[in-house]
Amino acid sequence: MDNPPPLLPDSRYVPSPDITVRVLDGEAVLLNVQTGAYFGLNKVGTHIWQLYSEGKSTAEVVDGVCLRFAVTVERAEADVRAFTERLVERGLLATR
Repeated sequence: MDNPPPLLPDSRYVPSPDITVRVLDGEAVLLNVQTGAYFGLNKVGTHIWQLYSEGKSTAEVVDGVCLRFAVTVERAEADVRAFTERLVERGLLATR
């Protein structure tokens, strides 16, 4: 598998076309209808997913996480990076 492109502040990601999402009580479940793979998201992951779904850049997602969860920029960057890389690897997010 090719390495994903680097996560840059202006990087943008979108849900892969084969993904369906259900949100309940602020937490989401993502399902790839082609592969049957699913991934559960906590409140932070769901917020990140929603921001990417709105077309936000990685920098905007980091800012959104800082504002919503009152964390440092460094913590938000690390969390957004780890989350994004995992979902790209699983085919749930794609670069735009």
